[in-house]
Amino acid sequence: METEGVIITVDEKYMDQIRQVAEHLREAGLKEEKIHDTIGIITGRIEPSKRRNLENVTGVVAIEDEQIIQIPPFDKTPQNNKKIDKNNFLR
Repeated sequence: METEGVIITVDEKYMDQIRQVAEHLREAGLKEEKIHDTIGIITGRIEPSKRRNLENVTGVVAIEDEQIIQIPPFDKTPQNNKKIDKNNFLR
């Protein structure tokens, strides 16, 4: 089944229990999670049909879609992905 990436913010009051919150998220269907305990973030993947289950986990403040940002190679401009003329660069 297809999954989507999510970023979960844990309530400040539950920071010392973040591993327990992560366990409850796993029970609710979260897969492949990473726990960023110093900043109160848990990331993982969930089947779209199970996403609402995450909202009911105690200690969860917010659930956001994972955003993937891809940076072009250093010798191309981000706007049009064309090669940069190094002779005109920084004039």
